[in-house]
This record gives sequence, C-alpha cells and structure tokens, in this order.
Amino acid sequence: MDETHAEQVVVDRLLGPQAVPLRLHQGAYVDEAEVAELVEALAFLVQAYRGRTMVPKPIALALVDISARFENRFYTQEQQERLEDIAHELQRLAEELFDLSG
Repeated sequence: MDETHAEQVVVDRLLGPQAVPLRLHQGAYVDEAEVAELVEALAFLVQAYRGRTMVPKPIALALVDISARFENRFYTQEQQERLEDIAHELQRLAEELFDLSG
C-alpha cells in the first residue's frame, strides 16, 4: 500500500457515497474485508505521517467524530459491540495520527 492509495481508502470508506458509516445507518451489508482495509489504511497513514505537522484536509474531515458514526440500533448486541470495537480502534488510530509529539 502506498500513501495515495491509503488516503483514498480512508476517504472512500468514511466519506464516499458507499461509506461504511452511511451503509451501517441504512442497515446495509458491510463487508468485514472493507473494514479491515480501512483500519489497515489508517494504520499505514499513521506511520506515513509520523513526524509531520500537517495532515491532508480530506483525511482530517474523514476522522471528525468517527466513533459516533459506527452505530446501528437495529443490529444485535454482538454486532453493535463489534462496531464499537471498530470505532474505538479507528479513534485510537486517529488520535495517534494527530499526535504532534510523534
């Protein structure tokens, strides 16, 4: 994976017309592979941006209030817990991405 591809994955999966949070709210199917690719891309960007003081605006926008977008009240308790785990991991990566000390 390269930086451009990783950025595109994060933006597509979080902001695009087929964004994971949007589909979750609609009750549509979300493939675990898409979520895994999103987490992998964001983890890649954390490393790629390490030491930089700027993050591209689309990436910052994609990560605004990330945890609130991974909810669906129609899912089972087990599914909702999985979504919460995903949201927490994405939030952790976002915090690491924006950490200016690293």
